[in-house]
Amino acid sequence: MKTIKNKLFLFLLIPALAIPLIAKTYPHPGAGVSVTIPNGWDVDGDEDSLHASSKSGEVAISFVILPYGSADMAIKEANKELGKTFKGYKSSQKAEKINWNGMNGYYTEGDGSIDGIPMHVDTAVLKTPKGKVVMILGAAAKRSFSKYEKQITSILKSLKPLK
Repeated sequence: MKTIKNKLFLFLLIPALAIPLIAKTYPHPGAGVSVTIPNGWDVDGDEDSLHASSKSGEVAISFVILPYGSADMAIKEANKELGKTFKGYKSSQKAEKINWNGMNGYYTEGDGSIDGIPMHVDTAVLKTPKGKVVMILGAAAKRSFSKYEKQITSILKSLKPLK
């Protein structure tokens, strides 16, 4: 019986120890938020941004603190800029109001291309607990979106106010 308990303990302990090894949380005290990025992704940034991309480069997610006082203004400006970054960008929906882990803002999505590669683009702007406006821009090559969908969802769901 003791052997079974020891094996069960190890079975439960090993995944618990591995959790810190599979992702890293990046806090931004100035904005009052944090986001968790899986290990194996390339991450860089500065005091106003964090950029994460898959090793293949087919998926990229950026979190950028914007110089706007409201999410309303930020989503309008973001949509203008997307057309400059993604050739033929077309929003597939009007920006909708959202509440993301307690932060209010807007979400929209669309399609365009970079270097001839068809891309799906998701954009959200949120007012953070510290009164900052953060833009989340996710872009994925359409051919590989399903391969990374779970990781993308995990990253996006992890954006939360700091406690």
